[in-house]
Amino acid sequence: MTLAEAFGVIRRLWVIPIICILLGAGGAAAIKTTQTKAYQSRVDMVLTADIKNGDSNDVSNALVALDRRTLIGTLAVVTGSDVIESSSISRADVPSADITSFRGTAVADANVVTLEVTGRTPRSVARVTGEALDLIVARFGHQYPLYRVEPIDRPRAVVDTGTPWWQLLAAGIVSGALLGALVALSVDAAKRSRLDRDPSVPMGYVAVPIEFVQPTPGSANRFEANHLDDLPRSSSGRATVLDLLTAKNGSSAPGGPLDL
Repeated sequence: MTLAEAFGVIRRLWVIPIICILLGAGGAAAIKTTQTKAYQSRVDMVLTADIKNGDSNDVSNALVALDRRTLIGTLAVVTGSDVIESSSISRADVPSADITSFRGTAVADANVVTLEVTGRTPRSVARVTGEALDLIVARFGHQYPLYRVEPIDRPRAVVDTGTPWWQLLAAGIVSGALLGALVALSVDAAKRSRLDRDPSVPMGYVAVPIEFVQPTPGSANRFEANHLDDLPRSSSGRATVLDLLTAKNGSSAPGGPLDL
């Protein structure tokens, strides 16, 4: 089947794709209405050397470590640790079920770590983010006195991270259109296959070309067949209807040739 034929089938069975598109759009709307909303808050923290808390050698070593970014991975692990998460939730006095994700990520080619907190309510996310920021700054500074963790900016506004409705709707429409096209092509293929196997059409039937001639006084109401020289002939030398039936059925009927 060519592409033009496929488009012709889809155009002829247009009801099927339309129904599938409507079903896809309805499914997308149902997913959006039942989708659990997720809120996220982010804050970026930068790791710097605290020159005031060490001599020149210590400061030099601290700067070398910063240049090699050996402590950035450590800060990212500490930021997303279970200890920081549980302590932040406890201090924020929010249900632990409200927080669905708590992680720290190191920014590539920079001494910056990003804290991301995701939850089910904006209040819980905002409070946990603030408490986590205070804990990270205090604990990391206590464990590594030659370094200081400072937030680059205040925690970003809490946003809804759920899938936008237009993305779900577009996905539903495209999926429905593809499904409808496949179903239409399948229905057309099934119809073609059923016609090919229709038992009402005789197998091996060959049509015999018949040429009707103008009746003559000697052969009134008879017809003449071309290419039937091997068939039995009547007294007039022409094949009659009965001759054709006799040759087809393999038997002769009483009464001889049939004159029409």
